[in-house]
Amino acid sequence: MALLRQTRSIVSGSAALLMVSELEFVPGDLDVYTPLSQEEAALAIVQGSMGFDKVSSWMPHGYCSNAAICKVHRLAKARKSINLIIVQGEDPAAAVFHFHSTIVMNYLSGFGLYCAYPGLTLLDAGVMNLPVVLRDVRARGSAEECYEKYRDRGVTMVNDVKKLSGHGRHDCRRDAECPHTVRSTVDELGLYVELLQPTDAEEEYLARHRYATIWMLGGPMCGARGTYFGNFVASLKASEITVSKQSEPGVSTDPT
Repeated sequence: MALLRQTRSIVSGSAALLMVSELEFVPGDLDVYTPLSQEEAALAIVQGSMGFDKVSSWMPHGYCSNAAICKVHRLAKARKSINLIIVQGEDPAAAVFHFHSTIVMNYLSGFGLYCAYPGLTLLDAGVMNLPVVLRDVRARGSAEECYEKYRDRGVTMVNDVKKLSGHGRHDCRRDAECPHTVRSTVDELGLYVELLQPTDAEEEYLARHRYATIWMLGGPMCGARGTYFGNFVASLKASEITVSKQSEPGVSTDPT
């Protein structure tokens, strides 16, 4: 957790999914997403106090051509491996919403655990992020491998949320699971569980560096033939976002 707190990094991918679901599998490695400005600090921690050695560094072609990623460092120690994934800008969560499907749109920060689509993920179901996959031919093969991998792990993977039981009819552009609903990491539709309370000094620092990620999955418009929307992902300072509704009791929406 020290790595995450000190560099504002997050853990995502398979490891984060295991924390929010009842799926049982062994992840191949640990994916850590780090802001570009914290690259050297994160490498120093992983290679120093954590004792990992750098194996390689490369540009991301196997990450579904994720537009938010600029570099990947692979580090290893014995049989353990870490992918230190460097993200453009200061918001590492931006990379999460370019992922191949909703099942992996979760992350662990230095202070808590966030799940973007609890209504799907907690039921071991995922919806494909079609615009990301279809717009880049290089991403398609990698995404198909990911879909097959998660199906083998017990995930129900669909290309349309309406194919899932209980989601055949929904309030388009309002329901959390609708791909055309504009979402943010500070809305009331995600699930955030605080695991560690920031100290006063950490809170003061985070107040200057806390971001809200805004996204829409997009794809074919619900119930409208021939209408298609691309996806978008953006980051804003959390202080610039106004949340119109309060969270449900006991659910925090402050994914630090």
